[in-house]
Amino acid sequence: YVHRDIKPANVLIDVSDSSINVQLADFGLARVYQTSRMSGITMQGDVGGSLAFAPPEHLTDYRNAAPAGDLYSVGAMLYTLLTDEFIYEFPDSIAKAVLVVLQTDPVPIQERRDDLPDDLVAIIRRSLDREATNRFASATEMRAALMDTK
Repeated sequence: YVHRDIKPANVLIDVSDSSINVQLADFGLARVYQTSRMSGITMQGDVGGSLAFAPPEHLTDYRNAAPAGDLYSVGAMLYTLLTDEFIYEFPDSIAKAVLVVLQTDPVPIQERRDDLPDDLVAIIRRSLDREATNRFASATEMRAALMDTK
């Protein structure tokens, strides 16, 4: 599945005495990546999801969203949770905000949190790469990298 709208509001966390359970919610924009070449809820040119967490390719080719876009959104969400700021300095206008996502790189996380470990900074930087092919190949690969951070 490709979720296409990963953001903090769609992550549910349940903390009990012995464990933490995290669940992804709101699959309204999701589709089966391998078998569905188009979703019944998006039309050519439509933009869905949340701009602050959307990869550039969701703005240019949303119907063909791939797993790498979700990994970008996870990186953007992690960045926001660690800094309490979005990955971009967004202008007031939606049109200008779209241009920011399409034409600029995210503000480097170390400019907002210089105390983060270098390996965590590298993971976030890789997940936010403008080129989907430079991101993690899978959620499993990204998880393994995160588990190895010091």
